[in-house]
Order: sequence, then C-alpha cells, then structure tokens
Amino acid sequence: MNFPIRILVIGDTHAKKFDQLDSGLRDLLSSLEYDLLFHTGDIYTSDVLKALQRIRGCHAVRGNRDLLLWIKLPAILQLKLPGVTLCLFHGHGDFLSYLRLKWMAMRKDKAVFRQRFTYPEESRSANILITGHTHYPACEIENGQLILNPGAAVYNRNEFGYPHPTIALLTIETPSQGFVEFFQQIEWTWHEPCKLNYDIGLSDVRKAEL
Repeated sequence: MNFPIRILVIGDTHAKKFDQLDSGLRDLLSSLEYDLLFHTGDIYTSDVLKALQRIRGCHAVRGNRDLLLWIKLPAILQLKLPGVTLCLFHGHGDFLSYLRLKWMAMRKDKAVFRQRFTYPEESRSANILITGHTHYPACEIENGQLILNPGAAVYNRNEFGYPHPTIALLTIETPSQGFVEFFQQIEWTWHEPCKLNYDIGLSDVRKAEL
C-alpha cells in the first residue's frame, strides 16, 4: 500500500441494526474516499459489523459492550504499513481501569480524556494509537506517538463525551506526517468542522477546535 493512505475511523456506534444508524452517517461511509475502515469498538451486533465489512472490509476491535461479538473480535489489532505501525483498541482497559474511568467521568474530571492507564502493552511500539470509549474526539501527540480518538458516531449515551456525533478521516502522507479531518453531526447534518495537521517527528499537532 502506497502513501497517501486514508483511514476512516468510527467508533461507539451502539446500534443493534445497521439501518438504525443515522442515514447521513451511512451516506458518509459510502461516499467518502478511503483505503481502510477502522471501528474502535462498542459495535453491539453482527448485523452492524457485517454491513461495515461489506462497505470496505472493516477492521474492528471489541469494546466493553460487545458481549455478542466477544469471540469474533480481538481486543487489540496491530497493522503494519510502510514505516508506520498502528495499534487499534477500545480503551476501557481491565475491570478496575474501567471503574476508575467511570469514577473520573462522574466527577467531571477532564483528565479522563488524556489518561493512558488503560492502554495495552502492544501500544508502546506503535506510531499511531487509535482508541475510543470516551465518546470524545481527540488528536494529540505524546511521547512520539499520534493518539487519535474519533469520538462516538452516535449521540452520547453516558455521562461523559462530546455533545455531537463525530467520525475521523486519517490521511497518512509519510511515516511521520499527515492530517486528520473530523466530521461532526449538528442538527442532523454532517459537517467537516476542522482539519488537523500532524508531524510526529516535531511532536506537533496544528489544530482547530471542534
């Protein structure tokens, strides 16, 4: 696979049927140009997973609510591209880490969006980490790694998270450079609110707020 590589990243769809997802989201999944489709977990059912796989061969990991897909999906997925290693995981950690996250969220502790105690050991060797669970879109560079969370593709159903559905389109231009485009839904219309350029070598993310 040659650069640029475009990866559409969605997460936390929380739907029993693919048709239950917003029609605008389904249109985006079909109309955007991308090479790979990632799902960060909390898919819920095989119906949604199979529909995503028909669209673009979805690479997915299981979330804490994917009990029906627990055996079918891995907890962690690593993908090696030319000069780049990506690590995909949901981000809830083990049971104690999950409870700690819930406690932080209930206290409205914003550090919940920047924690790493739930990250798997495999993530240490990756250049790009893609995670979900918090329902909060984020893109930052830390310790020479790009950390991307697409947010939730549906309206939030828990006590923490961003108020609008979001997805992310990651474009990898070189092993260390690229950009992320966040799409968000406001009043049932999907918009492209901002583009974030990143350079892992410079530990820099130039961004506009969502």
